[in-house]
Amino acid sequence: MLSVKKIIVFGIAAFLLLIITGVAVYFLLFSKDDKKPIQVITETKIKNVELEIWGLFDDISIYSPIINEYQKLHPEVTISYKKMVFDDYETNLINSIASGKGPDIFYFNNNWVYKHLDKISPIKAQNVPSNRFIKATIDDFIKKGLVYGVPLNVDNLALFYNKDLFAIQGLSNPPRTWDQFADYTQVLTKFSSDGKIIRSGASMGTFSNINRAADILLTLMMQNRVDIFDFTTGKVAINKTVLSKEGEINPSEDALRFYTDFANSEKKIYTWNDGFNYSIDAFTSGEVAMMFNYAYNISVIKDRAPYLNFGISQMPSQYKNSPITHSNYWALSVSRNSLNSEVSWDFINFLTAEENYPKYFEKANVIPAQQKFIDIKKTDPLLRPFIDQLIYSKTPYILDQAKVERILKQAINAVTSGALTTKKALEQAEDRLNLIIQ
Repeated sequence: MLSVKKIIVFGIAAFLLLIITGVAVYFLLFSKDDKKPIQVITETKIKNVELEIWGLFDDISIYSPIINEYQKLHPEVTISYKKMVFDDYETNLINSIASGKGPDIFYFNNNWVYKHLDKISPIKAQNVPSNRFIKATIDDFIKKGLVYGVPLNVDNLALFYNKDLFAIQGLSNPPRTWDQFADYTQVLTKFSSDGKIIRSGASMGTFSNINRAADILLTLMMQNRVDIFDFTTGKVAINKTVLSKEGEINPSEDALRFYTDFANSEKKIYTWNDGFNYSIDAFTSGEVAMMFNYAYNISVIKDRAPYLNFGISQMPSQYKNSPITHSNYWALSVSRNSLNSEVSWDFINFLTAEENYPKYFEKANVIPAQQKFIDIKKTDPLLRPFIDQLIYSKTPYILDQAKVERILKQAINAVTSGALTTKKALEQAEDRLNLIIQ
């Protein structure tokens, strides 16, 4: 028989052993060195795996060094990369996944999150070193503790301007507010003797011949403090009136009116119409002094007009204390059809690891999505405005980007053609947008 003292001693010892064991297990399972990619898989799980990546914009030469390095570490893995055509990429991707086929890893836009979550095989957030990434970007892809994509780059909407045309009119600095933008537009616009525009101040007001027109209008709405989607009612709420010092106003209607006034020949700020070339072409040829676009089009402009003297500035804002711009960038995601989702996520973690990620973003010439490397690009005066805007870049809640753009196109065209008032066009747009989410 054990004495009471011995029983107590043995009990305490067992209790202490249990605590020590628990602590050890915790550190073994959950502690991690953030300087290394988190291993999603173990060597024993890799057996003759073939992965296919569908990419955009980036040539195989950008990926080859990283793929080769991964295959050296994992000889049982073979990775192929296919550069897809952007125009029909989303359709081909969705159709392939729907048929049970498609790639293992694919490029995924941040504006597709709500539309295509069900196409992705997510990974637990604890298996992705999310603290490496700029918070606003990785947060776009984390839902209920699961990661649906890992950002490859960051981008947002900014103002491109022709420095030579500015200098001719004695303008040294780009506009920072929308009032200044409207004033600059009037100064830069040139009319012929018969009242036709021979040089536009800004590509603004229409839809079909303006690149990213929907994003510009959505930015104006967000700057007017419009919540595109009302999570309390579960409906689109772009036609909501609010009380202000001036009385009851409709911020979305104000945004739509301001945007379309630039294509209204009866307004002082009239500067653009459907007769102009596509905005990027008009900008590179000197037909227009200002346009809004993303950083990824810098290379397009340089290729088309290598001697064009242009600058880039942050998006003008309605309120100095609450600037907002529209974000647009790409991530890598894993298909729900992949038979090797763990290996796929392991490769993504490998590619975005600190020692490998620079090999990607330097060759791809994009703004890095990781905080550690962002300062590298700040020395580039054309990229600096996009980086400075990251803190207030925003992705509006959009269930189906293509349908939203089509509906906003209808609203803009209805106003510019005189078919509908801004109020009526907005009412129709809201009704049509709500049909998407039903």
